[in-house]
Amino acid sequence: MKKWQIIGTTLGCLLLLAGCQKQSNQETAGSQAAQTTSQEKKVLKKDTNESKKVSTKKSKKTQPTDTTLYASVLDKARNDATETHASVYCFYDLNKDGQNELLLANYYNNQPVINSIYAIVNQQPTELGQSRVASAGGYRSQIALYQDGSLYFEEGQSTSPIFHGKLMQLTADNQLQVIKEQDYSYVDSRAEDVFGTKDKQPLALDQLKWQSITDGMDAIGLSMLQFASIEGTWGGGKYQITKDQIVQGDQKFVINGATIEANGAVKAGFYTQSIQEQAANDTEPRPGGAMIYFIPKGVDMSTTIAGTTITDASDHNQDRIWTGQSMTGFADSTAFIYKD
Repeated sequence: MKKWQIIGTTLGCLLLLAGCQKQSNQETAGSQAAQTTSQEKKVLKKDTNESKKVSTKKSKKTQPTDTTLYASVLDKARNDATETHASVYCFYDLNKDGQNELLLANYYNNQPVINSIYAIVNQQPTELGQSRVASAGGYRSQIALYQDGSLYFEEGQSTSPIFHGKLMQLTADNQLQVIKEQDYSYVDSRAEDVFGTKDKQPLALDQLKWQSITDGMDAIGLSMLQFASIEGTWGGGKYQITKDQIVQGDQKFVINGATIEANGAVKAGFYTQSIQEQAANDTEPRPGGAMIYFIPKGVDMSTTIAGTTITDASDHNQDRIWTGQSMTGFADSTAFIYKD
């Protein structure tokens, strides 16, 4: 009897032990499965995050820049040899939709004046308006920009007082919405009264970040006597130019009164430093000053003086510097110097 009790007890322990082992194996298997699932989730999450990072990077890389979007217009402007060609440009978001428009301009009396405006319409750069004065025929047009994103454009003939005006608003999808359009006579009325622009705030063009159309010489910087864009030696070592001064050997030069001409060239007074220092102590004007022109690539300096045409004899494919007393010197090719 005791024998059977011992056997029963032993068998029970074995069954209990087997059950415990089975439960332990199930728990281990479950734990391993849970760990595997957790690891798979982590891998999946990591792959998803990596995929998002790659997608974001690709998206950033493929986002076109303003220069890319308006490349065809800028190329055309750089190759424009007409009298009314633009000399500077900038990007500015007129209608605050996140997409910049392209403004082309010239400088008059050292202030930018709009030449033309472009916007991206249907994924293409499209001209919204222009300011032009024809060399013959009397046609003229002008465009004005306002801080609220509106534009005023008018055109007509100089031989007639009747001009056609149009007040427009650039919408969020870069479409021009015409607010008011009609003919008016500038003899009988003023455009600002007819089209209600009197109380509008003009866009402060002189506060925008203008850049030179041509590569190389920076007309804006040069007009502020910043020479970084022409730094180096010029004229076979004649001038050594640093970012803030021009030197010839031991002689330093003083540049003053710089202005940007309509064609994009920069004109200034040009004096040796010693002459200016001596002149400061004189009671009478002292001679010795000259003119200096910084002429960007592509700019033609041909001009007419007293009915005589002076043809620019320089290489228009290069940036140039000219100094002299009279613009008749533009006809002398040796009077221009180029960067070494």
